[in-house]
Amino acid sequence: DADDRIKFLNCAAEELTGWNAENAVGKSLREVLQIRNSRGARETINQMVKAEPSNQLAFMGKTLVGRNGVERLVIGSAAAIPDSLAASQGVVFAFRDISDLRKTETAVRKTKLLMTQANQELGCSVGRVLHKRSGPVAHLSDQMLQQIAAIPGGEKDYLQDIVKGC
Repeated sequence: DADDRIKFLNCAAEELTGWNAENAVGKSLREVLQIRNSRGARETINQMVKAEPSNQLAFMGKTLVGRNGVERLVIGSAAAIPDSLAASQGVVFAFRDISDLRKTETAVRKTKLLMTQANQELGCSVGRVLHKRSGPVAHLSDQMLQQIAAIPGGEKDYLQDIVKGC
């Protein structure tokens, strides 16, 4: 609302913030939405929205700290809610948790780096070595395949082919 107090929280917001709507309504926005920038400094997005000429704001790479201490990497947007005279009556927020996406991207980068380093150190195709799947190499191959199995999309197929020696 205009006093930066929570008026409504949907079920997705409950999950992200760790607050249920019953307990959050009436609390200050700053208490319920603990948002930090990439340096860890606390931000009040509702004040930034009100300062924007368009009364809208998109943000990326912010950390939302839930009531339970769980930190989630989020992207989202916020927009002021105008009254009939265009004065702000509050702010509406939309967040998307991208924590899993970031973990997947990191896993793909690490796996590619590991494979590149192994190729350079062995002086031959990692796939040919791992394909033998015997001794300590078999354990490494199995470990890599387990990590790769969690990666969605085309990257997964590409990396599996390398490990299997295709």
